[in-house]
Amino acid sequence: AYENPEILLQTLASVYGQKGKYLTKVVVVDDHSSQRLGPIIKKAFPQTTIIRNKINLRSGPARNQALGFIDTKYVAFLDADDLWEPAFLFKMVKLVGESNVAGAVSLSKQLFDADLSLSFKIKIKLLSLVRDLFMALFYVFNGQTVPQSAFYLCQLSHLVFRSQTVKGIKFDPKYNFGGEDWKFMLEVMDRGKIKILPRQMVGYRYHATSSTQKKINLQRKWASYVQLFDELDKRGIGGIMKKFFRWYISMFKVT
Repeated sequence: AYENPEILLQTLASVYGQKGKYLTKVVVVDDHSSQRLGPIIKKAFPQTTIIRNKINLRSGPARNQALGFIDTKYVAFLDADDLWEPAFLFKMVKLVGESNVAGAVSLSKQLFDADLSLSFKIKIKLLSLVRDLFMALFYVFNGQTVPQSAFYLCQLSHLVFRSQTVKGIKFDPKYNFGGEDWKFMLEVMDRGKIKILPRQMVGYRYHATSSTQKKINLQRKWASYVQLFDELDKRGIGGIMKKFFRWYISMFKVT
């Protein structure tokens, strides 16, 4: 989490509002926000564990900070502005628990700020539609699992993992401007399969003020994504999904 405590509290409310009975541990990493998030969180959700970084580490290393606190059977990551549907954990944990898989991924619905442009919304809607179509094909023709070649269709906020499967895997700081979650997914999928829950269980937010839309950050993101091709080559991943990935990241190449 970085800044935006009001949005973070909504996210945490979606976590603590999950259906079913669980012994849970919620860890929030305050990535050196200008205003300490701990007191605000503790007032609303006193059972939350708070880590405050001394400097801004960005998302990958910040998540690594939290991984050291995990001693539960399952682990899930959630961006500070996304929302879980009330039945997310119940359905995802059940799916992973009943299958010999590394984890499970669900679909999402897009939540847009009112002042985002129509063209941006259309682009995201089309990309999401393509993603869901691929997931439907994998569900029917690939044993309800995501092939490793489609690793980039798995977003962290949409996943639940077996903790034992991800043990020892860290987010790579070399991908700190983009793709750190996809590098993580490639390593997880080296160890096991990801089952698909074909339901929209996550609200994925898009903000007009997001720093990721700035030109310099788009350039850094594209450069970070390009590194992933070495990872694909190591694993012999090619074909249409690699071509689709190349097309997808080309949208971040700006001059």
